[in-house]
Amino acid sequence: MHNAKFDSTFGVKSVALSVAHLVDLDRRGFEGLTNITWSPFYNGRERGVCLTVRANFHKPGIAIVWGEHRSSDDIYVDTFPVDSFMNPPTMASFTEEIYNLRKTFRYNEVYKVVDHVYELVRQHIEACKEPA
Repeated sequence: MHNAKFDSTFGVKSVALSVAHLVDLDRRGFEGLTNITWSPFYNGRERGVCLTVRANFHKPGIAIVWGEHRSSDDIYVDTFPVDSFMNPPTMASFTEEIYNLRKTFRYNEVYKVVDHVYELVRQHIEACKEPA
């Protein structure tokens, strides 16, 4: 009999999970969203969380990915557009341009990461508003 236990974190690192829990606790500004999905995001040793949101069904959504850098304890945040909500984004969605736009925070700046995620959600909602 195999003694492997179920890993409910799906291998996602603790810092990424901490940010996810804090974002989910408050959900500041989420009332303007029509679709929200959470998923793990694997990029080699960067095992993070992906929050995919959409504010308008007629426009693309955005994926906000965060986790620990593979070569330090710093926290990265990547953002990119997504058209489909059927499956989580993959590395195919992740371009060199997106990597170059990566925002980095020190390992002890979890609340700054949370605030940055809320700001990205707010910007997405504003960008998707229909003209009056």
